[in-house]
Amino acid sequence: MAQRNLPRDNPLRRWLHDDRRHARAWRRHRRRGLPAPSVQAPVSAPFRWSVDRYPPCRSGKDNLLVNLGFDLAGRTALVTGAGQGLGRAIALRLASAGANVAVNDIDAAAAQNAVDEIVSKAGAGIAAPGDVSAAQDVAAMFAVATQAMGGVDILVINAGIVRGQTVDETSLDDWNHVLAVNLGGAFLCTKAMLAQSVRPGSGGRIVMIGSVVAHQGTIHGWAHYGASKSGLHGLAKSIARPAARTGMTVNVVAPGVIRTDMLADNHGEDGVAALAENVPLGRLGEPEDIAAAVHFLASDAARYITGAVLDVNGGFYIRA
Repeated sequence: MAQRNLPRDNPLRRWLHDDRRHARAWRRHRRRGLPAPSVQAPVSAPFRWSVDRYPPCRSGKDNLLVNLGFDLAGRTALVTGAGQGLGRAIALRLASAGANVAVNDIDAAAAQNAVDEIVSKAGAGIAAPGDVSAAQDVAAMFAVATQAMGGVDILVINAGIVRGQTVDETSLDDWNHVLAVNLGGAFLCTKAMLAQSVRPGSGGRIVMIGSVVAHQGTIHGWAHYGASKSGLHGLAKSIARPAARTGMTVNVVAPGVIRTDMLADNHGEDGVAALAENVPLGRLGEPEDIAAAVHFLASDAARYITGAVLDVNGGFYIRA
């Protein structure tokens, strides 16, 4: 792509100029026989090939993440259920993109452990433990994030539970518990997000973690889990239009078969292997695959997307 063919106000023009300048400097460095400087490539770098070839420029408008809209510096993200699994991967990904991250989990020790990992990687984080199905805990989570980081710009609703039970095996208490966490918790967190004043310029982002089972049901007939995820998709679509009037976007990431402890606990080794065989891309998804999708929807690159469900399942389920 020729730089001269781009409009002067196109940020890619500036990046191409700096890209060539850095490449020339890197070649001069190598010709002099100096050892290659140590460069920590950002986890969220969208163009890994350019990061590996020579040191990227990581400041101001020269930052490729900024130019492409993926930079989250100056924003605060609250991720629920982030002590392990998908939530933890999402929290780490958003922190690597520059966001301040409030880590929620019902297990306070797990939340703090995730924060420690974020901080060890030069990120900014704070623990906000609590039960998302309890209104007072949700209020406390938002209060912690607001007091420590000035408010919540990005809400990722990930907390969820599953019980390996068919309808015949499910008690009313089990049914109510799964829906209270998976759907009731999403409602309470969304309500708290909409009630706060979004900081000017941030727009506000809500990303809910749904599931492929919302489209096709669960393999083993786990009705409470399937119903909760279907309801989550409906919740997001129902609030997307009114939320858009304030500039806030509301979207869903619907994972397929992802390698997590929850998957292993509920399907066993043989069951997980059987599921992997049904994925056209030939492998289980990784938590980082979901984290990348959340990063996109939380960024300015997705500022015109709302009310959408982004399927991330390796072809396990393809909608018409």
